[in-house]
Amino acid sequence: MLLAMSPLRSPVFLLIAGFLTGCDYLLPNPYTTGAQVVVTAVGTALEERTLGEVGDDLVVKTKILQAFATGAKGLLVNVSADVYQGDVLLTGAVKEAAEDKEAEDLARSVPGVRRVINEIQITEDVGVATTARDIVIEMKIKAAIMAASTTSVVNYRWRSINGTVYLLGVAQSREEYDQVYDAVRGLDEVERLIPYVRIKQKEEPEASRSAPPSPAKPTAPQ
Repeated sequence: MLLAMSPLRSPVFLLIAGFLTGCDYLLPNPYTTGAQVVVTAVGTALEERTLGEVGDDLVVKTKILQAFATGAKGLLVNVSADVYQGDVLLTGAVKEAAEDKEAEDLARSVPGVRRVINEIQITEDVGVATTARDIVIEMKIKAAIMAASTTSVVNYRWRSINGTVYLLGVAQSREEYDQVYDAVRGLDEVERLIPYVRIKQKEEPEASRSAPPSPAKPTAPQ
């Protein structure tokens, strides 16, 4: 007698569950342990996003990955989607421009998406875009951000593709943005850093808000 496979055990679901965690510090998967729940609870207290926004981002990411799973062959494996406050960062590598467009169109079609940042590479080197070296870089980025005394790692997402790092999230101040930028760019393995970090607006006098940005690094969007 054939037994029906549980949806929670299907290959596609397990693949999506694994991708959901990725560089997302707070997102548990279906097999999260009790200790990880405690860590998640502590991280939530440091989150810039509300609990509702965290849930909304998780729903958006899940739906994007589900769309990728039914899209072009290899899309789910070759393209990563990171979501923060409705902003979606697409990274990875595909062979055809049509696949790149399909990934972006699928992401844009998901309710709750505010904007899509498409950094997908079109190359024949699909499958090696995210190498062991990139995985090491991503681990070092997490350590570097955590080591910065005034920053909260839970407010950032990052991906390394062939040594180029894409950074997404929100900084509490210009000082924090500079600190995070310098920490990541200072890693020897990082060849290029492309930030998509928003600086949180605080209730300050207008004169303070109009202070010129540091010329030493790209200006973060306000």
